[in-house]
Amino acid sequence: PVLFGVAIVLIMLTWRRGTQLLAQKTRKLEIPLETLVKSLERKPPHLVQGTAVFLTSDPAFAPTALMHNLKHNKVLHEHNVILTVVSADTPRVPEEDRVAITQISPHFSTVTMTFGFMEQPNVPKALAIARKLGWTFDIVLPVAPLAETIAAIGNAGLAGPALHPPGAQRKRRHRLLPDPDRPGGGDRNPGDGVVFDRLTAERDGGSSLPSNVRGRHMGWFSRKQPVVHDLKPEDVARGIAEGRILLVDVREPNEVAAEAYPDAAVVPLSTFDVAQIPDPGFKQVVFACRSGRRSVTASLAAQEAGLPHDSHLEGGIIAWKEAGLPTKTG
Repeated sequence: PVLFGVAIVLIMLTWRRGTQLLAQKTRKLEIPLETLVKSLERKPPHLVQGTAVFLTSDPAFAPTALMHNLKHNKVLHEHNVILTVVSADTPRVPEEDRVAITQISPHFSTVTMTFGFMEQPNVPKALAIARKLGWTFDIVLPVAPLAETIAAIGNAGLAGPALHPPGAQRKRRHRLLPDPDRPGGGDRNPGDGVVFDRLTAERDGGSSLPSNVRGRHMGWFSRKQPVVHDLKPEDVARGIAEGRILLVDVREPNEVAAEAYPDAAVVPLSTFDVAQIPDPGFKQVVFACRSGRRSVTASLAAQEAGLPHDSHLEGGIIAWKEAGLPTKTG
């Protein structure tokens, strides 16, 4: 027993020392965010309109995606948000404590989203809270590999690779070592993979599932898997005409003003609140947007809130017009 105990202690000390060395080596290759911001304020690169959101596990250092954007694109967005998702020690976090915004400079701010360890991190919904706190999303500006998910989180560009990819990509790291991105070599934020999986599910449209069903497991625990059913424009139009479907448009007001569905309630995704959805009565709620991405996000958010709204208009207003169905202005 004594030898066994000594061996265990030796392994633990070796593991701890190794993680410290790995963290130190990683930090040497990174630039403190404050230093980078000061440098960019003194000599800014070419500025482009819009807001870029950079996901990172350590806001004290400049995210890799931001550095790649500066290096390869040689541009800086007018507004840059360093977004961090934190897992609290409590099961749940009140909505009023969900989001904290700190302005670093005229071009940079940090946003920290806190979720309880029993909660499923929902970045799109938390971004809506951030908007209520004064952060206004700008026009859609894709800036990085995950930019196609911008429609799922509102009018902002999402720069990444975000947090830590799930599955095979994560297996490249030795399982005995914690994530080197964490301060001091600490353990990986358990919410990171969940956030990435939620965003990639919205980006990929649940490609691993049948074509008429979208969605993905969004947590570490066994739960009923949320799905979003694709409905064809013709079927939705017929359901509206027959009084069986309530269409909910989750596009922004400026989009709706330019071109709208003939009969639809408007609940913008950027400020999405299930309480704003009109009482459908006996009707089936079907979400719609421009191309069918934001409507998936709205359906998932509604299901997470306990509502049975699991359908959306496949292809959005683009498919609606291609089917020869009418639209209106405003």
